[in-house]
Amino acid sequence: MTTRISTWVQLFLLIFVFVSCSKADSGKSKGNSQPPTPDRIVTLTPSATSLVVELGAADKIVGRDKYSIEPEKLLALPIVGDFINPNIEAIAALAPQLVLLDESQQSAKNSLETLGIPTFSLRMHTLSDVRNGLIEVGHSLNRDEIAKQSLATIDEKIAAVRKLAAARSGKPKVLVLIDRDPDSLRAMIAAGPNTYVDELLTIVGATNILSNSPVQYPQISAELIMQAQPQIIIDLSRAENKDAYSAIAEVPAVANDLIHLGNNPKLLTPSPQVGEALEILMKLTELPSQAP
Repeated sequence: MTTRISTWVQLFLLIFVFVSCSKADSGKSKGNSQPPTPDRIVTLTPSATSLVVELGAADKIVGRDKYSIEPEKLLALPIVGDFINPNIEAIAALAPQLVLLDESQQSAKNSLETLGIPTFSLRMHTLSDVRNGLIEVGHSLNRDEIAKQSLATIDEKIAAVRKLAAARSGKPKVLVLIDRDPDSLRAMIAAGPNTYVDELLTIVGATNILSNSPVQYPQISAELIMQAQPQIIIDLSRAENKDAYSAIAEVPAVANDLIHLGNNPKLLTPSPQVGEALEILMKLTELPSQAP
């Protein structure tokens, strides 16, 4: 009798151990599994590219959009179109394991997923978006610690610039143009509230003359500039000279030759290079003491 009981006990214990191990294995495979880290990445915006580069995974990029030109080694990679017209066939030919794109590129996302190509949509318009992008892409690339370090560096640089800005005697009134007709003050698009540039202006201690605009990127006129009287104009369009501004010569920024031309991607593109962007903007918003 004792032998029979012992046998049943042993059998029960064996079954219990087997079931327990099976559940543990099942839990590992279903609940704690990490998707394989992609080794072949295509980026469809400069912001997406900047995130991958910041996370130390530039070597995994196998294709890029037309305007992702930094760092220089990316220039050797195939171009797969631009923001408006990504080339789905060219992307598919590169056999990517992940395509990073903007949330507004929904059509491209749908086409790629129909082909079985994994995608990840990003919103990259503000500093908060940059932070979220680092965390999300960092996790996708299994580089969470690098993402955390990058965020800490960004916070340190912002804090340092805020201290410098606090020492400024006044807040210069600034207009930032995103685009315009290269030969005139027509079709002008400017940076309004809740934009990346607007946030940077606040950090460096400047005042965006369009901070009260009802839209983020308003189309403005020469008359509006004359009314607002900016002390500094930062023209990020592709215009090559300042000739067009002679039409509003009485505006302080024009009268004092405080118009800065340059299609600077660090100011146009939200990216982890926040520190460099702030350094550039700090210099561009310096106001000579004699300027009104």
